[in-house]
Amino acid sequence: MKPYPKYKDSLINWVGKIPEDWDVTRLGNIGKFSSSGIDKKTLPNQPLVKMINYMNIYGNKDKVLDDKREYMVVSVSEEQKEKHPVKKGDLIFTPSSETEIDIGLSAVIDCELPNTVFSYHVLRFEFKNEVNHSYKKYLCNNPNVLFYFSANCKGTTRQILGRDEFRNALVILPPLKEQEIISKYLDKYTLFIEKLVSKKEKLIELLKEKRQSLINNSVTKGINTKAKMKDSGIEWIGFIPEKWETSIISRICDKITNGYVGPTRDILKDKGIRYIQSLHIKNNQIIFNHPYYVSEEWSNEHSRSILQKNDILIVQTGDIGQVAVVNEEFVGCNCHALILITPKKTINSKFFSFLLNSNFGFHSLKSIQTGALHPHLNSSNVKEIFIPIPPLPEQQQIVYYIETETSKIDKTVSKIEKEIELLNEYKTSLIYEAVTGKIDLRSE
Repeated sequence: MKPYPKYKDSLINWVGKIPEDWDVTRLGNIGKFSSSGIDKKTLPNQPLVKMINYMNIYGNKDKVLDDKREYMVVSVSEEQKEKHPVKKGDLIFTPSSETEIDIGLSAVIDCELPNTVFSYHVLRFEFKNEVNHSYKKYLCNNPNVLFYFSANCKGTTRQILGRDEFRNALVILPPLKEQEIISKYLDKYTLFIEKLVSKKEKLIELLKEKRQSLINNSVTKGINTKAKMKDSGIEWIGFIPEKWETSIISRICDKITNGYVGPTRDILKDKGIRYIQSLHIKNNQIIFNHPYYVSEEWSNEHSRSILQKNDILIVQTGDIGQVAVVNEEFVGCNCHALILITPKKTINSKFFSFLLNSNFGFHSLKSIQTGALHPHLNSSNVKEIFIPIPPLPEQQQIVYYIETETSKIDKTVSKIEKEIELLNEYKTSLIYEAVTGKIDLRSE
């Protein structure tokens, strides 16, 4: 697209030049911020109101707050109700976030919302200067302003953006007519991109369902569609190939035990033996992306939880149902609060892991968990789970088939995820180019 005919310096380092008749001003010059102090509580003898909170803005792709959305209902004093109502055209900001990337997001009140206030978790911005209603969505939800917010927030466990930082944020204001043109253009094309992304996300969901179905069928019915079947006697499975056997887990294992269970504050080190925990078990593999270490001396004192090749690890608390095989990379590591199984030589560890990662395995493990508030698996209960067992050569064939077919699916999913990433990057770039005047949309 063509640029504007004439430009001037915006005085914003990361923006550079803007069209000659556009303005740059501080956010505090065109409106005022306010907070409410209203909490999510309901007290007797107080009027009930709807309340806009953080979650109404975070993840809000449309960047609008309207009467089609659900809001929390709380009670407020009459004074709060009178002082903090929202009105059409207000912007609601998130002044805190877990990460720098998500701070300073905003959404515009898109219609009159009677009997609605805003929570102490957010800030309300009321305009005193005229800004096109639709353009307000993009005024701060663009890389120019969001970069400033990310660069100026402070905090350790949670990032916080102060009121002064909000007021001092530099925003770019095209003439009103061009604000309307830009917002209409962006509304149209960002919606198009989001619909395309949504279709690709649904395709990924279908591919993942196909992947899971392939694993489920392979480990419970086999890959020979002509095999004669028999009743397994196992709930959730039904019929299995005639040559398969069934057994409780304890009979097919040389060892089933628990990783170390106890306080870790005094045993963790900056380096040493890698210490595998539940957070490292994801998607049928060990991913050591959060480093935890113990000393070699401590590990040797707790040798029963030292990992050997082809051991099976089952998450014991938290995300119950996650299972992984120990490969060469993690031999000799120690583990915490995991059930550790060493299968007999007649059992292929990968087949065993796929079986426990199937729907059958997931529901089998869930059915024996204890504790309502803090679900937990006991190795003594895991020992008693009945499972189907093909002959070893067939286990190996099933593993090869699953790995081959799921690899194809995973490559397709990875490709689509890359396409989604590029589409989202393009959307961000399009918004930036439009609101900084790098492209002239007046003829559009």
